[in-house]
Amino acid sequence: MMARAPHRHTMIVAHGMPGLHRLLDGGRPRLALYLFVATVLFASILLAFLLHLRTTPAVFAAASQSLHADLAAAGGLALLTAGLVLGGADRATRRRRPVTGRIVLALLLGLLFLACRGLEGYLEYRAGLLPLPGQPFAYDGTQPHQALLFFHFHHLLAGLHLLFTAVALAALLPALAASRDADRAAPRLTLAAGYWAPVILAWAAAYPAFYLLGR
Repeated sequence: MMARAPHRHTMIVAHGMPGLHRLLDGGRPRLALYLFVATVLFASILLAFLLHLRTTPAVFAAASQSLHADLAAAGGLALLTAGLVLGGADRATRRRRPVTGRIVLALLLGLLFLACRGLEGYLEYRAGLLPLPGQPFAYDGTQPHQALLFFHFHHLLAGLHLLFTAVALAALLPALAASRDADRAAPRLTLAAGYWAPVILAWAAAYPAFYLLGR
C-alpha cells in the first residue's frame, strides 16, 4: 500500500523553525481558540471596570489624570501602524511582491509599542502607582483606596495586553522566515493578521476607557 503524501501545509510547517511553526502556524483552530480567549478576557476586564466606574466615576476620573496618555497614544499609534503594514504585506503577497521589509517594519513597530508600554510602566513604578508587593502606593489624590482599584484594573489589562502583543509578534516570525516565497508567506501572513486583530481592538477600547476619563 502506497504511503499517503503529506499535505502541502504540513510540509510548510515542517520547513525550518519547526517548534515555532507547530505553536503558531497551526492554522485556523489555534487562531480561533486565541481569538476566543482574547475576547473573553479583555471583554470581562473592561466590563468589570465599567461597572465599578459607575459607582465611583469622579475617583476613577481623577486617577486617570496620573496616567501618561501621550506616551500611551504614541505606543498605540505604532500598534495601529503595524496593523496597516501587515495588511499591506498581505495584499503584496497576493500580487507576488516581496514582503520581507514590511514584516520587519511591523515587528519593529510592535517592539516600539512594547518599549512605550515598558517606559510607561517604569514611570508609574517611580511615581508609586504600580501596586506591587512591598511597593507603597503613593497616589496623592482623594480616596486612594478606591483609586487603587482603578490602577489594579489598569495594570491587569496592560499586563494581559502585553502578553497577547508578544504572541502576535511571535506569530510574525514564521511569515518572516517564508517571506521570500509568496506562496508560503501568504497563509502565514493571514494567520499573523488574525493574531494581531484583538491586540489592536483591545487597545482601541482600553485607551478611551482608562486614559481619557475626565479629559
